[in-house]
Amino acid sequence: MKILLASASYHPVLGGLQEAVARLAAALKARGHGVSVLACRYPRHLPSVESIAGIEVRRLLFMGLLPASLRPDRLGRHGLGLLWSQLSFLRLLHFLRRARPDVVNIHFCGSQAPYLLAACKLLDLPCVLSLHGDDVAGPARRGAGARWLLRAQLGASPHVTACSAWLLEQAAALAPGLSERARVCWNGIEPAELEALQPWQHPRPYTLAAGRLVPKKGFDVLLEAWGRLLKSLGAACPDLILAGSGPELGRLEALARARRLPRTGGGARLVFWGRASRKQLGRLLRGAACVVIPSRREPFGLIALEALAAGARVLASDVGGLREIAARCPGLRLVEPGSASTLERAWSRLLRDEVVEGPAAGLDAFSWQRCADRYLACYAEAMQADAVSRRQ
Repeated sequence: MKILLASASYHPVLGGLQEAVARLAAALKARGHGVSVLACRYPRHLPSVESIAGIEVRRLLFMGLLPASLRPDRLGRHGLGLLWSQLSFLRLLHFLRRARPDVVNIHFCGSQAPYLLAACKLLDLPCVLSLHGDDVAGPARRGAGARWLLRAQLGASPHVTACSAWLLEQAAALAPGLSERARVCWNGIEPAELEALQPWQHPRPYTLAAGRLVPKKGFDVLLEAWGRLLKSLGAACPDLILAGSGPELGRLEALARARRLPRTGGGARLVFWGRASRKQLGRLLRGAACVVIPSRREPFGLIALEALAAGARVLASDVGGLREIAARCPGLRLVEPGSASTLERAWSRLLRDEVVEGPAAGLDAFSWQRCADRYLACYAEAMQADAVSRRQ
């Protein structure tokens, strides 16, 4: 099968979407399928064509269709970008006619999605649209124009996947009838890779939290809870390592100063790690006394699976896709989101508990091989439906 994965972004850009698409590409290639990637050319300095881990990657520039989110001084640039996007659309049509993939799998409703949906319809190519989280939640916050565009894309997609049942419910609320032509395809992990890493060596026991520093991750609640934990446990309190970067860093550092959370000294301290590489994150997970995921909203929660695979105790907010993971993995404990006092009490209990549930329990359902199985089943449905429509 010739499969084109069309992602809003791809390696070497780092992030959850990029990693998920790269892992899926590798798993599909390992099955003997022909796999290539088409991504938005952002940042602009990235090459238009290259090979990454044996996968051909092509990039085109696709400007967003809605100018409402742009500053007035950038409308001229937006107009030029739209003109350039028409050229990119013609290049896209030329590429698709030449490559003729058996199925096109669009990942994330980004600026590339409308162009690809239109091209697949024009060329009668089977198409699957895969939702990953912020592509659904983002338009809901940005206004009527963004919601209209998302509904139009969902309505134009005969086959849709979502990375969790929770996310599928959110999308179905915007596009009635979507659930009847959609399926859940969880993201996956590779436990063997984590097991092969050496645990991070830190002077004291530590709790790890990791992710992009944005409000939805709830790291402000985490710092408040750790301050309470420090007061209750004293010298027995573990350090807190917060790994990640993002726009909330300054506010979180200000909060740490306001709460006088220690960042130096011989006792418990807070460490703003910064962005961790995949290997660094794996080692941090392996060495952690526990991992806390205080998200206010979490479409899936891959970090929870990685922490369980690393053998860590894991405490996470009872939201979104994390509930689906907890239903299958008894090692994941859930707590009410948004409350520092509730999080501190659950955190304290977790640290006192000497019994760690078997981390491997339930993780088989989230392997990348199972993930590839689910996507391949969806591709087969799309190709079969396309063959039936051609005969009619």
